[in-house]
Amino acid sequence: MTMPEGLGRALPEIVGRDMFDALVIRTDFSDDESWNAVVGELRRPWGPSGEFPAGVQVVDAPAWSGATVDEVLAAVHAVHVNLTLGNMGFAEFAAAASTEPDQVLRPV
Repeated sequence: MTMPEGLGRALPEIVGRDMFDALVIRTDFSDDESWNAVVGELRRPWGPSGEFPAGVQVVDAPAWSGATVDEVLAAVHAVHVNLTLGNMGFAEFAAAASTEPDQVLRPV
């Protein structure tokens, strides 16, 4: 798969995402303590008695380190659009990634 024009690198595939979950992608790896505190808050159940589970998917992979807003949006957009329109399913994304030497899906 190819990168959108103007973006300099390919980022890993975002898998297993529920379209209704908030997606949080870590791009700064300079402060683990702060990151862990943020993730803890994001995953905390909510509601008057904490009866609702947190709807969040956290991507914490060093390959995203230093990714720009444009790179993150392009990667997320490519997967979201193809799944929403039914152009591709997760099996097709996985098959496309498996053909790459490093088995990393490149956004379309």
